Amino acid sequence: MFAREREDGETIAVKIDRGERDALVAMQPGTFVVTPHYENHPWVIVRLASVDPDELAELLTEAWRMTAAKRTRERFDAERVLDQS
Repeated sequence: MFAREREDGETIAVKIDRGERDALVAMQPGTFVVTPHYENHPWVIVRLASVDPDELAELLTEAWRMTAAKRTRERFDAERVLDQS
C-alpha cells in the first residue's frame, strides 16, 4: 500500500521518506501533518483542500515507486523518459 483515503474524506495518508516528510511538515504545516498514529511510520497525512495538485501527483508517484516491484519501476521510468523526449 502506498496511499489511502482517510475516513474524514478530506485527507489521505501517503507513504514517504521520513526526511522528506519532516521537511514538508516544517515548510507546509497547513497541508502536511503527522498524527501520533503515524509518528513512527514513513507516512504523512495530506490535506486535499490545500495541497498543490502537481505536488500531490509527485508524492503519489514517489510513494508508488517505494512499493512497486523493481521491474515495474524500471518499465515505468523508461516510459517516462520516452514521454519527455
